[in-house]
Amino acid sequence: MLSVCHVATAVGRIALLMLGVMLSWPAMAWADAVTLTGGTSAFNGSTIEFRATGPGVTMFGADPFVFGVACKGACPAGSVVTASLHTDFAPIGGVTYHGILLGVNDAPVPGSVTLSWNVVAAPIVMPSVVGGPFTISEPFSVTDHVGFNFCQNCIPGVSSIDGSGVGIATFSFAPFGPSFPNDWIQTSAAWTIMTPEPSAIMLVATVLGGLGVCAWRHLRFRRSSAP
Repeated sequence: MLSVCHVATAVGRIALLMLGVMLSWPAMAWADAVTLTGGTSAFNGSTIEFRATGPGVTMFGADPFVFGVACKGACPAGSVVTASLHTDFAPIGGVTYHGILLGVNDAPVPGSVTLSWNVVAAPIVMPSVVGGPFTISEPFSVTDHVGFNFCQNCIPGVSSIDGSGVGIATFSFAPFGPSFPNDWIQTSAAWTIMTPEPSAIMLVATVLGGLGVCAWRHLRFRRSSAP
């Protein structure tokens, strides 16, 4: 059976451990998770650009080395093309986090952060007969990662920023041309982030709930007033 002394010793050790954790808290680095509430990823010429915003954060990155996305080149009629994209590290860009601006670089440059993003959407089946231009829209999910490997003291306590969101992707296609009568070509592609903030979701739910209560009271009043 444990004695009072043993219990007191155990409690004391736990207290010392908790105190040590509290004292070391400022030196510990954490990954901050943010919900992306707006922004877009789209082609600017041959470069894919990424813009995203969330609570306390804005991001921009550009990567010219993304290929094979949504029939960027010619794609045969009836083929299946990808609507997803992934970039490991953006060569240029910037991240502002709670008022602190940081440069983006894909090289190990001290004082710079890395930025990568991943967009997942369902593949697109191209029409089997090449006809007039058309546009298709579909939902997508997006995640991004801001790494602080070469900027460890830029924002004390932050080791990375990991964002996530959803949105609607819109793609437009047209016939490639007389030289390729059986091929389509992408004329535009944009992944638009439109994740509602939790406060907006709560507001919508509250409004809908209030309308439901009003409708219920109105119906109850009509029933009580009926002869």
